[in-house]
Amino acid sequence: MKELTLEMILTPSDIPMRGIITPNVARALMALNEGNRTLSSKAIEVIQRQMEQANFRYTGDAIRISTENKLIDGQHRLVAAINADQSIDCVVVNNLPPDVMSVIDTGRKRSASDQLRLKGVLNASNVVSAINTVFALAARRQAMKATTPEIEQFMHNHPGVERSVVLVQHGLSRDRCGLPAMLATLHFIGHDVLDLPETADAFVNAFATGQQTYPNDAAIFHRELCLTSRRTRRFSLEHAEMRASLITAWNCFRQKKPMPRLWRDHTHTVEVDGFDPAAVGLAHIRNRTPMSVTPFLTEADKEIARKATRRGKQRAKGIESGADRPGFDLIAKAASPEAEPVVIPSTVRLRKRPVPAQA
Repeated sequence: MKELTLEMILTPSDIPMRGIITPNVARALMALNEGNRTLSSKAIEVIQRQMEQANFRYTGDAIRISTENKLIDGQHRLVAAINADQSIDCVVVNNLPPDVMSVIDTGRKRSASDQLRLKGVLNASNVVSAINTVFALAARRQAMKATTPEIEQFMHNHPGVERSVVLVQHGLSRDRCGLPAMLATLHFIGHDVLDLPETADAFVNAFATGQQTYPNDAAIFHRELCLTSRRTRRFSLEHAEMRASLITAWNCFRQKKPMPRLWRDHTHTVEVDGFDPAAVGLAHIRNRTPMSVTPFLTEADKEIARKATRRGKQRAKGIESGADRPGFDLIAKAASPEAEPVVIPSTVRLRKRPVPAQA
């Protein structure tokens, strides 16, 4: 498969081209990213994780360039390729009218739950929520969205998660536990990972029946907390607080201890006792380094776009040059010296291109 250069990509053509886009070319294309939707750090991380785990596949979804030489689709894939420092196999379509941006990505995408449902998984949406919760616990985050290949692989390796979801969904309303997906996750961890099937079943049963299994039952305490939160407006729990309370209830329940006092500013530090992400193949999630804070484009990247911009201005004035090539008439104004600098949301982080070692 041939590598696509910036000149090849920007040369007007009605024929789509397939090839390899390197991280350097991806940086140059991001210099053409003007007037696009706001970058999503979560979307970038999901795609980047697919690339790093060799799960990013060629799907025929194109990188799209307008007749004005502006990037109108593919920004998240390009940023992920830069961060992962990996080349991507994709199709490039250029010479598109600028107004097509308004109709791109307006259709419903196939979700992970759709994929599981096609494979005959019951309660597919709830199973996906439970698996995402396992990933969040492994990464020490409040929430995390696993990729579709990750969810399919997890389901293949740990089919017991479906049993836990069905058990929680059967006759147990949200009012009694607050977070059904978290309760199903705790049952799965207790039953399959920690090898405490009887304790895990008794924990879920306490929410379903409301009957104590020991004095000052932590599960019953959390159950009453949820019911009170639903009944009155004076007292309510946020998602993080509900999550921390449920995890603490499980930690106490397995040791037959009463529920301790929870402090609101410590809810993010609560973890499931004894849970090792490596036991479910997620050690790489916990050891993952965060996206680094670096400049958006290097000076070399900007200079490439400036040269193309100057050629475009010469052509607009009727000054032809032997070095000119078609397709560079209107390069993104973001790279022009007269334009305002490119501003990237603070939530998006790009890794800096490595500097060659000096001899």
